[in-house]
Amino acid sequence: MLHALKKNFPHIHIKAFTAVEIDYMAKLSGLGLKDTLLALREAGLGSLPGGGAEIFNPAVRNTLCAEKISGDRWLEVMETAHGIGLKSNATMLYGHIETAADGSTI
Repeated sequence: MLHALKKNFPHIHIKAFTAVEIDYMAKLSGLGLKDTLLALREAGLGSLPGGGAEIFNPAVRNTLCAEKISGDRWLEVMETAHGIGLKSNATMLYGHIETAADGSTI
């Protein structure tokens, strides 16, 4: 899909696949995280959206989105992406069930 987009629209910047999706692709492909990201970059991926970060406090995260990767894994995906030259952003949620005290456990 990325190859086709870049072939037909070479000047577009493709920002796609959250850290959660990258983690899933790495597991499905068996390539590992870095090799998955390298393959996606080679295919035309330009940057990653920040979705999936939500909140890093483990107790709050497990309540809000237990089905997603851990905050540590989210950070690992982004660190690996940045390490190979991909840029990203982070989408953090707040103001739902966490307290000020939860911030000190991050």
